[in-house]
Amino acid sequence: MMIALLDAHDVLIEFYALTILLSLQPEKMSGTLKEQLDAITPALREMRLRKEERMNQFRSVQGQIQKISAEIAGQSVYDDSITNVIVNENDLSLKKLEEYQIELQRLCDEKVKVPISQIISWKFILSCGKGTSLIFLFP
Repeated sequence: MMIALLDAHDVLIEFYALTILLSLQPEKMSGTLKEQLDAITPALREMRLRKEERMNQFRSVQGQIQKISAEIAGQSVYDDSITNVIVNENDLSLKKLEEYQIELQRLCDEKVKVPISQIISWKFILSCGKGTSLIFLFP
């Protein structure tokens, strides 16, 4: 009985921890411990799935941020495996995900600006006039 009580306690702790982690509103529960467990078991399964989905969203966005940051920094080789992305499991809130998405958008905008500035530079060089010798250097 003591083991079952400890397991039930762990389930309740996990339930409330996931509720907070995913920025959900906790439900007030009443009844016996068994009734509470029966009531939260389906919700707990759902929250575990939501946590995994949210972690995958974080991995994806953070992986894209790392990749674009590497491209902007001029790194020619980048391991784009999202398995090396470390997600902070203590903050999986939508607010934090939105912060990462804003950062990703900023980096995407920066990445687009770099080639445009290079094109403008090349256009200037090419318009220097006839008789100008051009030396093209490619990385």
